[in-house]
Amino acid sequence: EPDNVRNHVMIHSTDGGKTFSDSVLISDDGWVAFGCPHAGISISADSQDRIHVAWWTGGRIPDEAGIYYSYSEDKGQSFAPRQLISKVPEDTILHTRIIVDKNDTVYATWEEVKENRSLIFLAHRDAGKGDWSQIYQVSDGTRNASYPMLATDDENLYIAFTERKGEEAHVRLQTSALVGD
Repeated sequence: EPDNVRNHVMIHSTDGGKTFSDSVLISDDGWVAFGCPHAGISISADSQDRIHVAWWTGGRIPDEAGIYYSYSEDKGQSFAPRQLISKVPEDTILHTRIIVDKNDTVYATWEEVKENRSLIFLAHRDAGKGDWSQIYQVSDGTRNASYPMLATDDENLYIAFTERKGEEAHVRLQTSALVGD
């Protein structure tokens, strides 16, 4: 990207990777970063073939830094204007994940720094409409938590993340019933 602007784009292939579409801008965040930010976008699709995306950006100005969400109802040909899920400090690179369950509920999880501690948060919304739920803190705050991952099955949402305290590290898994079940 010219001038180190870190906007996300989508390309897709309908022939097994032999050819690809032109790139489609997901959001014009205008975030300039020198070097690799290590904070990519997360993508999931629902039963109506809507594409859902979540990401962290530093934005053009510090006040724009945050965890954002968008979706496409035309298989990635265009994306809705971004929605802010959570405002975060601009000088912290954060990791996001998004997944859609069997009920078309969209879940987003991310790490966020509060009081010098990296914590894991979660929110959800209906895939077709609506606002995001309240934000839930998933990690307990006694350790630094990072790299959240999401999975679902027919009954549960699974959130896994790494926790560290000093030299000690482990992976924590939390389970919750699906929203709407």
